[in-house]
Amino acid sequence: MPPVLDDANATAWLHAGDVADGPSAVEDESDPLDDPLRAAAARWYTTRPVPVFVVRGNHDVTDDLGAFAAATDVTGRVSRLADGLWVAGVGWGGERYFELPLESDLRAACDDVERMARRLVMPRDRVVLLTHYPPRLPGMRSVDRDPPNGGLWYDCVRELAESLRPAAVVQGHVHKWAGTSQTVTLGGANVLVFHPESTGGILLVNASDGIAGMEWPA
Repeated sequence: MPPVLDDANATAWLHAGDVADGPSAVEDESDPLDDPLRAAAARWYTTRPVPVFVVRGNHDVTDDLGAFAAATDVTGRVSRLADGLWVAGVGWGGERYFELPLESDLRAACDDVERMARRLVMPRDRVVLLTHYPPRLPGMRSVDRDPPNGGLWYDCVRELAESLRPAAVVQGHVHKWAGTSQTVTLGGANVLVFHPESTGGILLVNASDGIAGMEWPA
């Protein structure tokens, strides 16, 4: 289930991918709406008072909850959040939930985002980078291993972040980073990077000065 947060004063929900559990979604051939929990999760996406933006993760090989149909899939796209505020999305899904993209797989999505941002985002506008796959950031330490062609983090996502200079990066994928945040310097700008866990988090962005902060639910 998505986190229980009060969205009465929110601008949007951001979901960094892995909406579904890959093995369950693929192996369970029953109608997901017959299961009360999965049916409640599916209803969540159609009953939000504010828009929901999602990117695809490696587990999102199907859309059995209808989340991507109901929400706005910004994988490889840039979409308006509010006046002067945009969300840029990076994600990827293969044919099996355990497949992970190579740098070359994600670079196409990153290039699409950069081209679209050049057309839509004005110099004074602010951007939130929503990515399932974390950028390789300065000072990041490997969690378990550091594959040469991606898996944990990606150079092309970092390069995109350096180009966009986002107010914040919201990322997923690496479970051991859930519930953590840090501030890094990218492209000469300070960028808030945070990795919400299952209880979610609140991202605060001042569209006028680009200052970002975050709060964890009580």
